[in-house]
Amino acid sequence: MRLRRKATAPIDTDAHEEAPVALSPTDGPFDADEVNWDDRAPTEESRLDLGALLLPAPPEGFEVHLQADPESGAIAHLMVAGPDSGLELSASARGRTTPAWADHLREVSAQVAHAGGTATPTDGPMGSELVCRIPITTPDGRAATQMMRAIGFEGPRWLLVGMLHGRAAFEEDAAASLRRLFTSVVVRRGRGAMLHGETLPLRMPVEGAGPAARATQQSTGGQ
Repeated sequence: MRLRRKATAPIDTDAHEEAPVALSPTDGPFDADEVNWDDRAPTEESRLDLGALLLPAPPEGFEVHLQADPESGAIAHLMVAGPDSGLELSASARGRTTPAWADHLREVSAQVAHAGGTATPTDGPMGSELVCRIPITTPDGRAATQMMRAIGFEGPRWLLVGMLHGRAAFEEDAAASLRRLFTSVVVRRGRGAMLHGETLPLRMPVEGAGPAARATQQSTGGQ
């Protein structure tokens, strides 16, 4: 499926906000209100519908792992995982003219420093990224370093955050397919008022919905 941004943005009922900026059809991630679905293919049915996020099928050898809150049923953790790499995804609300990614990177840096690690700013395909090295202890008691890389994209009134794990955090050939998945995500924020930084709610997919639904589900209440 090929996505195209609409030539004109939808009318915004909030008169205090600026109109969305027109972006190239090749730019992604995408906003659900600004996307034209290619008429030659199914629309959302070809994607895993998680509420605020619509995911394309994962790369070959990867699966979507969902961890849910046993009481609310909401998704608490979303990871696209393979044998030696993974991509953790989350999205939050922001004001249309309020920057969010730089603030998020500062928060991640502080968390990494608190854990005794280092966070190194670097440039990536979509701008600023953060390479994180965190000291850990393996199950057999050995000291090791966990590598992660924070990537992000500011859309109209939302921020999509990805955390690359494993080889994808430091080897670009391992990260390539996960980066392509990240730039193919469609974000469905909704039109309601939300606080800056409020997490966009995710939900479990309808059973059997869509060919992209290669997902494993786990409750946070158990292993």
